[in-house]
Formats: sequence, C-alpha cells, structure tokens
Amino acid sequence: MPNSGTSAKYLVICLSLLFCALLVSCGGVSKVTPPPPSGPTINASASPTSVTAGQASTLTWTTANASGVTIDNGIGGQAANGNVSVKPTATTIYNLTATSASGATAATAVTVTVTGPPPPAMPTVQFSANPSTIIRGNPATLTWATTNATGFSIDNGVGGQPVNGSVQVSPGATTTYTATATGPGGTSTGQASVTVTPAPSGSAVLMHHNDLAGDGANLNETILTPTNVNAATFGRKYALPVDGQIYAQPLYVPGVMMNGTAHNTVFVATQNDSVYAFDADNGSQLWQMSLGTAVSNDDPEGVQPILGILSTPVIDANSNTMYVTAVTTGRTLKLHALDITTGAEKSGGPVTVTASVAGTGDGSVNGMVPLSKGCYQRTALTLANGRVYLGFGHCNHGWVLAYDAGTLAQTQAFNTTPNGKGGSIWMGDAGPVVDSDGNLYVISADDVDTTAPDSKDFPDAFLKLTADLGVLDSFIPSNERWLAANDADLGSGAPILMPDNGSAHPHEVIGGGKDGRVFVVDRDTGNMGGYHPDPNGQNDNVQTVQTGTQQFDNIWGAPAFFNGLIYFHTENDVLKAYSWNAQGNAGMISSRAVASGATNYRQHGASPSISANGTSNGIVWDVDNSGYPDNGGSGGTPAVLHAYDASDVSKELYNSKQAPNGRDTAGHACKFSVPTVTDGKVFVPTCTELDIYGLLP
Repeated sequence: MPNSGTSAKYLVICLSLLFCALLVSCGGVSKVTPPPPSGPTINASASPTSVTAGQASTLTWTTANASGVTIDNGIGGQAANGNVSVKPTATTIYNLTATSASGATAATAVTVTVTGPPPPAMPTVQFSANPSTIIRGNPATLTWATTNATGFSIDNGVGGQPVNGSVQVSPGATTTYTATATGPGGTSTGQASVTVTPAPSGSAVLMHHNDLAGDGANLNETILTPTNVNAATFGRKYALPVDGQIYAQPLYVPGVMMNGTAHNTVFVATQNDSVYAFDADNGSQLWQMSLGTAVSNDDPEGVQPILGILSTPVIDANSNTMYVTAVTTGRTLKLHALDITTGAEKSGGPVTVTASVAGTGDGSVNGMVPLSKGCYQRTALTLANGRVYLGFGHCNHGWVLAYDAGTLAQTQAFNTTPNGKGGSIWMGDAGPVVDSDGNLYVISADDVDTTAPDSKDFPDAFLKLTADLGVLDSFIPSNERWLAANDADLGSGAPILMPDNGSAHPHEVIGGGKDGRVFVVDRDTGNMGGYHPDPNGQNDNVQTVQTGTQQFDNIWGAPAFFNGLIYFHTENDVLKAYSWNAQGNAGMISSRAVASGATNYRQHGASPSISANGTSNGIVWDVDNSGYPDNGGSGGTPAVLHAYDASDVSKELYNSKQAPNGRDTAGHACKFSVPTVTDGKVFVPTCTELDIYGLLP
C-alpha cells in the first residue's frame, strides 16, 4: 500500500494540472494588443468671413492629435494651433491640413469672401546716381524709373520731380539721396549715394597769375586737354552781365559754403565798384556787393570813363577773406576785407589808403612826400608775410604799401623815388612776386626827373624788397637815361620767379619792358647787378634777350612758365615760347623763340595763362584785346580767347571765333585781360560781361 504522504503529493500535482488545463481551455491566459491611435482633428474659422478689397481677415485653427498645419494660397506651414492674417484680393477658399506624427491627415476649408475691386498695386522705384563719386563742385546725375506711382520727390533740396526722369546735383559733401514714390497703392522709397571728394589741391586761383612766383600756371587741371579743347567739344557756356568793365583777373574758390550749400565760386570786380560772386557751374549770381560810387575818369591812355576797382583782388582761403581796393567819391581809395561767403565787410574795414615818406622829391611838403590821389592802385594785390601789399603807378612816384591782413592797419610804406620823380609801379596790372624767404620783387617804370638814379631812387628797376619793404638789391639797365627819354618803361612788364636751377645763378627773376628786352637777373642779394651807366649798353645781369617786333611798346604784362618754356606775347606780335634751363645752358633762355603762334595781337599783346595736369596736357591760354578802342571806354569789338598747345604754340587748339553763328563770341575787349583756367573752365573778363568757357554737353 503506498505511503499516505506520497499519495497526497501526487494528488496535489494532479489537481494542479487539471486546473491549468481548465484555464487554457477557457481562454483565461492570452496576449493583450493596445488599440490603434486616434486620427488628427482640426477646426478652423475666419474672422471676419467677409472683407472689402485690401482688408485683413484672421484665420484661426485648433487641432487634436496633430503636429502641425499647412495652409495653401502661399501661407505654408504653421503651428498645430494658431492664427494668421490674410489679405485676399478676391474671394478665397483656404484649405487647412492637419498632420499627425504618424502622417495621418485631416483637412478643413475656410472661405473668406471679398467684396469690391482689388486694391491698387504698390509703387516701385529704381533709383541710382552716376557717377557715384565726384570731385566737389562737379555734377552727378540722379536717374529713376517707377511703376504704379502718381508722385515722386527727392530729399536734400531736390524736391518734386516727374515719376520717371533724371536731374543733376552737385552736393558739397557726401550725400545720400532718398527718393519717394507715392501712388494709390502706398509709398515706396529708394536711395542713391554720391560720394564727394575734395577738389584737387591747387585748383583755387586766389591771386593774379595764380601764385606768388607769378608763373601763371595751374598744374592741377585734369579736365581740359589738347584733345578736347576744340570748337566741336569746347565753347562758351555762360555770358554773365556785370555793371562795369572788368580789369581785374577773375578769382576762383571751389566748395565755398553759402547757406549750407557748397558752390564752386568765381569772383569778379568791376570799375563800377562792384564785386560779384557767381556759381561757376551754372552761372547763377550768389551775391553782389557795392563798395561805393566810382568816379569819372577821362584818360584815353589809362582808364575811362570811370575809375573804381582797377586792380586784381587777393583771397585768403583760410579765413574766407577777399582783399580789394576801390576808388570812391572824392577819388578816395579804400582797402576792403570782404567775407567771400556773403560779401560783408570784415576786420573793421574799409580803411582809407594814405601814405607819406621822408624825401625832397616831387610834391614834397616840409620834407615829406605824400601819396597823390592821382595815382592808380593798378598792381594786383599780393598777400604774403601776413600782409597785403599794394602797388601804385600813373603818378609822380612809385609806391608799395603794406597792410596787416588781420587788422588792415598800415605797417610800411615804400617810395621808389623819394628824392626825385617817376619810377611808378604798375607792371601791366600784375602784382609783386614773392620768394620763399618772403622777399618781394617789383619792376618800376621810367624816371621822369632829369637826374640819374642814385642810391635812394630806383626808376626802371628790378627791386628786391624785404617783407618790411626795405631795399635789399636792385638792377637798373645801363641805358636808363635813354629809356626815360623815350618813355620806354621797363616796368610796363611784370617779373616772374624761375624755379631753382643748378647753374651758377640758381635763383633768377626774369622780366622785360617796352623796349622788348628780356632780362635774366640773379636775384640773390648782391648779385642783381645794380646800376652802372654804360654807353655800349653793357649790363651786369645774367642774360639779355631781345623780343618784340618794334622799337618800343612791346611787353605790357606778365610772362608764363611751364615745362622749361617761358611764354611772351608782345604787342603787334604772335605768342612766342623760349626755352629755359636747357641742358648745358642752365639758367639761360634761348636767344630766339623755339615756337611761335600765328595770330598777331595788336593791343598790348597778352599775359598768357597755363593749364596742365602736372607736366602733361599743357595748354597756353590768352586773350586778344585788339578790339579795345583806341580812345578807351566800353566800345570796341569782342575779345577773343585763344588756346595753344603748350609744347608747340604753333598749334592753335581753339579760338572763340571758330564756332558757327557766333556761338562763342565774348564780350567787348578790355585792356590787360588775363584768363583764369581751372576745374575744366576758362573765365574771361571783358568790358561788358564775364564769359565762362568749358566742355559742351
């Protein structure tokens, strides 16, 4: 019989197996599968559902089980819940599609109904500047094109313009222009910048014949060349009437600020005691200042019919001051200091010009010689050593006066013949020239006394003066007595300081007078030559060269110098170029002209001016004033501007009579006119107007 414990164990096992079998058969043990995820849902609306054209409606949506929403009609992907503003131009159905992470989608549609016409289109604008970089004073062209615009304007003072077009601007500083196009559809803007660079150094012409050396050369001219100066491309651009004869050379300052705008400005002074400032680029008058009432003057061989401003002023660009003298009522001469931005008086001016020096010469009273009111202040003003220097001719003595440039107080007075008579200083309207040490050089006219020059009297003389107007040295031709007897002024011509050279005479001054002789003088103190009468006409100067075509009345002005050539244009003669400082002959000039022009100028010849870009593109300019009437006054015929190739003056490039139909005809001729050439323009003074020449459009 089995053990009872063992039987019980088997019984338990069997019952367990039976129970498990029952569970299996009843399905009590199985694998559990989770339910599939729910698909995305989306709800959307528009508010408002109806808009007029151009109004906005907001689409709003909410989703469940979605990772994002995509909307058609160009809106694109959005967050699962959100809103977006739309401006349909016509009734539009917006389809919104919600997407779950598994890629399931749900979609809905929202309609926005649009009433009324579509909104006007937004204007567009294309805006540019050409060139985008200019030299101050030169123009740039703003050009634009628009669509859907009914109005157009540009800031910075340009103002309203046609909706398509262009306009020239000449900003004084770098400027960004904003263009605004307006229309029914709204406003659009565009910008264009013009970068302004300073005018080339030296383009200003602040004194007669350009600089203290008196060489008449502007070597910073980058616009005018021998190629483009011809009647097809170059000519008169403006004829600007003035109220009197212009004897003074025009002066030029680029970028003068007036009322917040920069102007390239040309200044002219007239015999009617007026000073004008003109915009050199468009010819507009910027200001005019009257310095008094000019006086009647009946002098056919000098000045007529009135005497006012006869000499060329001088400008201090650092202080924007012009110094100018004017004869007014009572034949009183006054020195003025004018603000070039307004014409207003400065420095307590004007001051009345008077002077006297110790001496026993003509007109002396109690041992003092006074400055006569009959004198012409004819020489151009010179600014140097902090002083303004004035020269006087057409009177019984020659005078040079110095005035403090800041206070207008007279500081020195010099008389060429304090114990004699004559020796006036006028030099064909040129002014004193000044060396690097501040010494002045002038040439005096005839002695009209019967005594020969002495240690204190200096007629027909090259004079070297200190800044304080003390005499350092002189040269007087040995035949001075003959010159005086024949009214053959040495001082009808002007001096020019030559560049330093490597010869035994490294520092020279050159000039000549009515008898046509050109004197090369060593200007170092002690070397000028003094006065040594000689019946054979021998002189203690470096060299003497004969110019001119007649015995007297040859040189009436200033020579010019460029690239080793010195230019003279004497009366009844053609322009001539002489070589200087030739290899192996340093410090000397050629005994004959190396090139000659073809046009004979009758009246006083001319004082040439030079334009060049460094050592290239040299042009010689001068004015034929043969049309000035023999009896003076404002009658006569037009002045004629001429341009010659500086390397060979036999090649005339242009003259103002060449263009058809009188296109370039200048005003009536005036004596001793000197053209000013700079920044692509030539300024020609005449008896009736200022003429501005340049490249034609």
